[in-house]
Amino acid sequence: MPELAEVARIVHFIRKHLVGKTLANVQAQNDDIVYGKAGTSAAEFQKTMQGNKIVGAGQQGKYFWITMSKPPHVVMHFGMTGWMKIKNADTYYYRTTNADDKDWPPKYWKFLLETDETPKTEAAFVDPRRLARVRLVDCPADDIRQYTPLKENGPDPVTDKDILTIEWLQDKIKSKKVPIKALLLDQANISGIGNWMGDEILYHAKIHPEQYSNTLTDEQIKQLHTSIDYVCTTSVGVLADSEQFPEEWLFKHRWSKGKKNQPSVLPNGNKIVFLTVGGRTSAVVPSVQRKTGPVAKEISDEDLEDVKEKKVAVNSKRKRTAVKEEDDDDDDKDEVVAPKRAASRRAVLQQTVTMSAILSADDLNDFISPGLACIKPVETLPQKSTASAENAYEVTTEDKVQPENQAPTQISLTDCLACSGCVTSAEAVLISLQSHAEVLNTLDAHRPAPLIVAQDGNISVSRKIEPDERIFVASVSPQVRASLAATYGISERKAGFMIDQLLSGPQGLRAGGKHGNGFTWVIDTDVLRQMVLTLTAQEVTEALHTSSSSQNGKYTSPKKPILSSACPGWICYAEKTHPHVLPHLSRLKSPQALSGTFVKSILSRTLGIAPSQIWHLAVMPCFDKKLEASREELTNAAWSNGSNASQSPVRDVDCVITSRELLMLASSRNISLPSLPLKSLAPTYSPRFPDSTIDSFLFSHTSTSKQSSAYGSSGGYLYYVLLSHQEKHPGSRIAVQRGRNSDVIEYSLMSDSDETIMKAARYYGFRNIQNLVRKMKPARASRLPGANRRGATGSGASSSGLDYAFVEVMACPGGCTNGGGQIRLDDAREANASLHTTTSKDPTITTQKHTTYEQREWLSRVDEAYFSAESDSEDQAKAAAADSSLQDTENRMQNILQHWTNLTGVQLEDLVYTTFRKVESDVGKDKNVNDTTRVAELAGKIGGGW
Repeated sequence: MPELAEVARIVHFIRKHLVGKTLANVQAQNDDIVYGKAGTSAAEFQKTMQGNKIVGAGQQGKYFWITMSKPPHVVMHFGMTGWMKIKNADTYYYRTTNADDKDWPPKYWKFLLETDETPKTEAAFVDPRRLARVRLVDCPADDIRQYTPLKENGPDPVTDKDILTIEWLQDKIKSKKVPIKALLLDQANISGIGNWMGDEILYHAKIHPEQYSNTLTDEQIKQLHTSIDYVCTTSVGVLADSEQFPEEWLFKHRWSKGKKNQPSVLPNGNKIVFLTVGGRTSAVVPSVQRKTGPVAKEISDEDLEDVKEKKVAVNSKRKRTAVKEEDDDDDDKDEVVAPKRAASRRAVLQQTVTMSAILSADDLNDFISPGLACIKPVETLPQKSTASAENAYEVTTEDKVQPENQAPTQISLTDCLACSGCVTSAEAVLISLQSHAEVLNTLDAHRPAPLIVAQDGNISVSRKIEPDERIFVASVSPQVRASLAATYGISERKAGFMIDQLLSGPQGLRAGGKHGNGFTWVIDTDVLRQMVLTLTAQEVTEALHTSSSSQNGKYTSPKKPILSSACPGWICYAEKTHPHVLPHLSRLKSPQALSGTFVKSILSRTLGIAPSQIWHLAVMPCFDKKLEASREELTNAAWSNGSNASQSPVRDVDCVITSRELLMLASSRNISLPSLPLKSLAPTYSPRFPDSTIDSFLFSHTSTSKQSSAYGSSGGYLYYVLLSHQEKHPGSRIAVQRGRNSDVIEYSLMSDSDETIMKAARYYGFRNIQNLVRKMKPARASRLPGANRRGATGSGASSSGLDYAFVEVMACPGGCTNGGGQIRLDDAREANASLHTTTSKDPTITTQKHTTYEQREWLSRVDEAYFSAESDSEDQAKAAAADSSLQDTENRMQNILQHWTNLTGVQLEDLVYTTFRKVESDVGKDKNVNDTTRVAELAGKIGGGW
């Protein structure tokens, strides 16, 4: 039976895929048990749900509910074998995939839901044994827990921690005389604890499941309370993914029951035995869970050691047994099957928490540990004596070296990027060089450029710009807006207005500072992303029709499989540790880099000013974007045609701050973000871009296409490529296959005759990236003369069996909405606390210390905001007219690209492409040694000689 953690998994997927969407089609199977036993009918359910909008989802133990835009709402219980399936989503938590799982609609479905967006989301409630319950509750959404059946159930161990205190648990336990396992399983006492969770809790509390509850000491109850919190919070936090459960858990080792020649033992040798408590099979470790008080029927611990002991009669109503290994319990079968073996220790949750912190010099911790060597070591060496050369071989020991006042060691960003001693992002360096403080310092250090706005809204420069004057432009990513929207409980669109008002409005940054500076334009990187998507689809098409890489000027077309290059954390890792994948990287700049090139190339040309007099800020979800902005390839030297060769290159993006630093930016100027007007800027503060065509492209909201959750949270590169090719193959369909975990997904574009047209994949998180690059590693050549390379006839990806055309690679588990610079749950609580909104019933806002489960719920809210961007009716009409097909979008993008290159006089390749290079480490190398010497040393090391 699905328990607390398994139900939490479904609630997570409902929030991710269904919340915020309208149900266009609802079908319900007539079933007088699943519906009838709960006082409703399939027809009534279907009538209620059809055309209604899902606005939320929640959970209390094993019950969960879906709240609609208007009552009644749906409350469900899975029973023994019920489950919720979402098409192309991995909702199952442990079962081995069956052939039937791919069927749609699935077998034993009770209702089917289909949303109205494109591509649509489809969900199904299934129950083979008809033990589930679906009911309608007519009440206000906020009061749903005050109605049957929820009001009859006890507190939820995760969401009701303020109720389930030690004192409450003591009163509950002392007031009853029942076996403690039976008390935990009673949902009227505590909601959500089932058989395996009860066993796990009692094992960690070192309490025998048969012991009467009223005999437990206060210390045992305190330990039991701790175990309830630990087991429930941990299992819910990983969404019931048993691969991520700690290895020492009883859950990992209890499933050999009933299997011959597989004794049930823990890694430390302790035996696991089985007995029936309250009609349920219980796993017990006698050496740990010793009785400290009377039980229903005394039995010695020695008796429990013999797993094959015959049954012992207790009374006519209840049997207590030491079950044989060969016996199996049908109840247990229905609840849980043997979990998949964990391939390795999972660190996804730890990575999520680590990536959600602003890092400092005292806490450098990235996915991959830092290297042991650094190109700028700190050491004190004896100085060479210049007084005499007589003692040419004089030895001086370190203890005789005179102490000196050493200059503070500084590692510049250039040093960091040039070193392959480690693959961390050197966040401490980056934060000191690119931060909200630098933004404020730059605004105060430079006077505003003399811009004048004509009556028609066009802008121009009234005179020559002085060296200390600047034009300020900002680019903001949609993930940042989503993070801000989740923080303040507003829509993604209103979050965009909030950012515009902060950066450009009269009540924002312009209200303070030395010069009253603000940003003249705030650009949505989603606009530039559409340009990148179009070019990516074009790049993949060219690769599919070309057998080998081709040279286009200084830019070599990538090999198959093409790997996305928008994630700087992934690029840094590849350049320093896996140069063999560099020929596969897409040549295209990321939306951030492209926005920098776009802004500076056009403004410098149309206004007749130098790129150095345009200061470009990017607000991004990720710290590694600071790395990207510092790359020497992403400067005006790449596209200026040598017109400013005598000047130092200027970065396309001068500074990058994250979502969290945006809050700091406002706080530093004592600006309350929620108090800013949540509406578009007045024309005075939002002048038109100098070129009318470009202005329409950037600010008309017609160039971006509405994305569904199928695109993912990282820009939708892969899915757009698939849709672009699908449009060229009428009748084709996209097949989805989950990989080893939720961050690895494989896609196949299938023809109407079920032939594969192309394959693609999504790899998120460094653990999965390591597996990807390992598969792409070329076979190692043998040192024996005439021997073939090991293990393969081809090279690279082809030898590994990777036949993908395109792979979307991102460093963050879950994608860009989970970037390391996003607003954390603690920050959101602090921001909301400052508004004195303590009346909120949202547990993610009101509790003092968040749990892992709450952190995951928070990330789901950010995803929800990202995928549910809203626009006013006028923009919707424009978007509907503009996005009639992908081909129309691509044609529009091609026209803008052509206009851009005509306007700037720069070849398109120099504007949109970039390059990558292998980063060689000089750590420990003598830079004065010539190449011949190095080759000789290498030959000696491998056994050769000259």
